[in-house]
Amino acid sequence: MSLKQRNAAAVSSDFATNSVKSAPKIPAAALGTSPGGFPQRTSPHGSQRKMMLGDTPLLILATVEDARRQLPGHDEDDILALIEEGRIDHAWNIAVHLDTAREIRIWPDSITRALQPSTCNLQPVRSPVESIMHIATGDKPFARGKILALVFNCSRSHIINLVEARQLAMQPGTSYERGPNGTPLITLSSLKHFLTSRRII
Repeated sequence: MSLKQRNAAAVSSDFATNSVKSAPKIPAAALGTSPGGFPQRTSPHGSQRKMMLGDTPLLILATVEDARRQLPGHDEDDILALIEEGRIDHAWNIAVHLDTAREIRIWPDSITRALQPSTCNLQPVRSPVESIMHIATGDKPFARGKILALVFNCSRSHIINLVEARQLAMQPGTSYERGPNGTPLITLSSLKHFLTSRRII
């Protein structure tokens, strides 16, 4: 090897060594493990997301977009017409204020019945309102805002906005903070009234 080649090799080796030394270290707590056993980065909110996913309810109300995916060839106006005609028989407007654009949520079985009318004779054990309340509350005398947000297929801040607009009421003596760890406790009576009064008929 010539002197020129040896010098070039030495420079390359020094550059690689210095690059390794200067590379920022990732704290162990910020690394997770992939299914293949390789370390991977995780979000600082990773544990919080896992907790939320563990609380995922058995029922999530559908949006108009969900209904369109299940009813091919139907645009938004068609879905709204099916709701107003009663062929999609359980839908709610969960908008904070009724004088603004509607935010429609649909009972998933209603979409199935619109797709397969022969299932209309099947009677559920609970009514849609009773089912929503049962799933949102479990065995507790209130509904947690974060669970209700999952059921309503909306953001947690939307639930808080409903509370602040007095469309939903909190358990007496309780409070909440905005943010990932804040969630209001909703009374059963206000939840039932909201679902009853907001149904689109």
